[in-house]
Parts: sequence; C-alpha cells; structure tokens
Amino acid sequence: MSCEPASKRTHDDNVRLATAIHHARRLAPTIVGEHAQVADAYRQGDTHGQIVEDFELDQLALTSGVARLALQYALEDLIPDHDERTKLGKAHMRDASLRNVAAGIGINGMSEEERQAAGAKGGAKVVEEGLGIHSLSREDLQEVGRKCAKLGLGIHGMNDEELRPGRSKGGQTTRDEGLGIHGFSDERQSQVAQQGGLKAHELGVGAHALTTEQLSAAGKRSHEMGVGAHGFTVEQRKEVGDDTVRRKVGIHAQTDEERKEAGRLRALSIGRIPWEGYVVEIKTGLDEGDYCMKLAGDPEFHFQAGSSAGRPNSSKIARALNEIFNQDRKPVAVRNYIYRRRKKERA
Repeated sequence: MSCEPASKRTHDDNVRLATAIHHARRLAPTIVGEHAQVADAYRQGDTHGQIVEDFELDQLALTSGVARLALQYALEDLIPDHDERTKLGKAHMRDASLRNVAAGIGINGMSEEERQAAGAKGGAKVVEEGLGIHSLSREDLQEVGRKCAKLGLGIHGMNDEELRPGRSKGGQTTRDEGLGIHGFSDERQSQVAQQGGLKAHELGVGAHALTTEQLSAAGKRSHEMGVGAHGFTVEQRKEVGDDTVRRKVGIHAQTDEERKEAGRLRALSIGRIPWEGYVVEIKTGLDEGDYCMKLAGDPEFHFQAGSSAGRPNSSKIARALNEIFNQDRKPVAVRNYIYRRRKKERA
C-alpha cells in the first residue's frame, strides 16, 4: 500500500490502495470468527506485526500489509469500546517509541547535529511542497484553531496547572539540547527574529492583528495564568535578561536606528503615532517628540509653585500637544517620554 500523500499518488497507486482495502475488509470477518484471540494478544501488548506472524494471518491475505490492515478492521469489531481502543493504541505507540529509543532506530540513532539537520531538511521540504499545515490558507488555519479550542483538543484540553510545567520544561529542553532556534548562532537567531517580526507586521498576524485593548487583555490573562515571562521567578527573569544582553540577541543585537524603527512599526501596528519622525508642526518644522522637548524647556510650561516648581508640567504640555498634533497623549506618556529623551541625551 502506498504511503504517499493523496496529492502525490498516481492512478495506479490509488487502484492498489483501493484493492488492498477491499481485500482487508473481506478478510476481517474471517479473523473475527476464527482468531478472536487476537484481541487478547493486542491487549497484552503484541504489535500488529507480531500478531500477524503468530496467527499466520499473512497466509490468508495477499500481502502482510493487507493482513495488518485486516487485523485493524477485525480489532474494531473485537474491541468495540472506542475509548479502550484509543487507550490501547496510545500504549502501543508509547511502547514502540521506547523500543526505538532503546534500539537507536530512526531519529533515536542520530546525533544532535544529525537531528537538527534532518529537522531543517524535513521542514524545508514540507514548506516547499505545501504539505500538511503549509497547504492551508490563513483562514483555514484560523478555522482549525477555533475548532480545536471549541472541542478542547490539544493544549485547549489542558488546564493552567497542566500547561505551565509543560511550557517551562519544553522551552528549557529545547534550549539545553540546542534544538529549533536554539541550534542557531547568536547572529542567526537575531536575523530570524527580525525577519519574523517584520513579516508578522507586514501580514498583520499575531500581536500585530490585535487592538490595544486585546493586547492589554492578553497580557492580563498571561499574568493571571502565570504563563510566559509571568511564570518565571525574579531570578529566572534576571538570568534570561542577562543572557540576552551577554549574547547580544533580540533587541540587544539592534543598532539605535533599528530599535527606533522597530518601535515606530510597533506603534503604528496598534494604531499609535510615534513621537518622532512622523507628524510635524508646520510653523516650527518639529516632530511631536522635538516639540514636546521644546515645551519641556519653556518656563511657561513648568510648575510655578510647590515642591515641583521649575519642573515640566506634563498635564499642561499634553494639552498643548493634543491641540496641535491631535494624538490624545496622556500626561503620564508625556512625562515618560521627557524622561527617556533626557536620559538618552545625558548618555
């Protein structure tokens, strides 16, 4: 029987497959009637291949492959409880995986470098040929995600307590073993991250497809669930931060100009207008950021009395900026921007 994807099978492949299924279905009742003990053997952990050999089922079929398929159909009748068959099937897959690990078969016999190379090659192949998930449109993927969430499949069937250790363990394992992006050099990681971010912004996917309110709600949910960075201790967050600085990856691999551009794109993607280089006041030719600093240095826009006397009045500056640039800047945003600009100028 052909193992080719349906889109790759020829007419002859389809004929052979249909013939095999036909013979297997005709043979299944014979197995049920004459070899009902196969169900007990399957429950005890015998594989399809072992059962076919022990009960000499291949002598009843055209090929051993047809015999195994007929056995599968027979087991559906001999073990009618779907949940029991599912449980047994998972146990068989787990046992097969353990045997492969012990025998060093397939990926289990590869070195770390060979696994990474095979993964990259396989990933490139399925992308190139548009197989599996890569054959789906963005709308199809969204629909699949919604259905999985509705049915509680995969991670959607797990509660917060079950998800949290899996995320932490999975991320730590891939990092320790140098898998996925952790198998790239620092320079390659930075390049992939930048390319991915720009592509996501261009397509309006991921965080770039969310409104400010949706992003805020997502952040609050992550905090409540203790996932992502919120699942780390203070020491773990500090360790990750120090590591990214040391290796100069992510934002730490960017120049001042690249960080500025990333910030501008981020602001635009959520409907905000950047402070710098976007809107210009006609009379002075200053953008909003420079105009804000101009007002911050004007005594007319300082507090006139009290403990803050002589300091920029962010509320008054915000009102003036909003009248000119119409951006609805909040006093706290003005105060933070003035602080960042002055800190940068002092550096």
